[in-house]
Amino acid sequence: MAAPAVDTRPGAAAVPLWRTGLSDHVAALAIAPGRGMVAAGSLGGDAVVLDAADGTPVARLAEHPLGVLSLAWSPGGRRLATGGQDGRVSLWDRIDGAFGSIDLPGWVVALAWSPDGALLAAAGGRDVAVVRSDGTIVARYGGHPSTVSSLDWEPGGGRLAVAAYGGVRWYDPRRDLAAPVQEYAWKGSILTVAVSPDGRWLASGNQDSTSKVWAIPTGEDLEMTGYPAKVERLAWDDRGDNLAVASSEIVMVWRCGGPGPEGTRPHLLEAHTDRITDLRFQQSGSLLATVGRDGLLAVWNLAKRRRPHRALAVGEPLSSAGWVAGDSLVVGTAAGEVLRLGIGGGGPAPRR
Repeated sequence: MAAPAVDTRPGAAAVPLWRTGLSDHVAALAIAPGRGMVAAGSLGGDAVVLDAADGTPVARLAEHPLGVLSLAWSPGGRRLATGGQDGRVSLWDRIDGAFGSIDLPGWVVALAWSPDGALLAAAGGRDVAVVRSDGTIVARYGGHPSTVSSLDWEPGGGRLAVAAYGGVRWYDPRRDLAAPVQEYAWKGSILTVAVSPDGRWLASGNQDSTSKVWAIPTGEDLEMTGYPAKVERLAWDDRGDNLAVASSEIVMVWRCGGPGPEGTRPHLLEAHTDRITDLRFQQSGSLLATVGRDGLLAVWNLAKRRRPHRALAVGEPLSSAGWVAGDSLVVGTAAGEVLRLGIGGGGPAPRR
């Protein structure tokens, strides 16, 4: 199907380039490096790999009977990890089709590959397992004070940040230590963490309607307030200059280049009328995509912040999103559909 002409007014009807269906709400979506393939998983338990060009199935993966919760491609795009409510992590190799799996004592809500693709970290309940790409366990970190909510690696791949109630704990799988090598203590519930691509900052989104930024490695922290609800979604641009924070139906973008966000005011992005469920920066350029329960896909040019660069109404609540090209995204819906949408004229925007 040819790409439709795009109306730049907020709410222009979206015409998908292709669409395919899963059995239930699309709970996880991941784009392979190189953007050739899309992985999607549903709360019905099915997980598929699709050709990003036309949406045709490449592989149907092992199901998670109680629902898929997380997906992660390795940096080279060769291996895919899936995690589910059944407490299982499944590994799939796109080259030889081999499968492997490990079991954890709780829902697998977070997966993160190390930057070199050698290790996968998986969080299930209060435990974290670090495994090689073949599923061999390298380290296990247990006894966290609550369910582990989020994981991320430093860009160099040495240390792993693990978020739970009470702060962030850093582990180093290269060292034979069960205890963290550093802790960022904080009396609160952290919902998500993300390390900046330049390795300077660790950002968190929190249950108490705040976000925090810690300086790496000193652990000095800044707290940002004023959000209307808990902060569940964060995204860094590819250089670590901008941190986008979603709370309810708004996005605040903080400038973290130079000396950092202290003493600055965020740029407020407003277009959604219901909770934002995902936000993603382009791999390069300054376009940010947001999707929400209102069925709106909004694409923002951070050099022109007052209105969305593009806004498309899908007509059903959206759950997830990922860039497959400078002018195209794949989105998942609460009704179980995966769609590729062209935004038209949306190549990489010039930086400020």
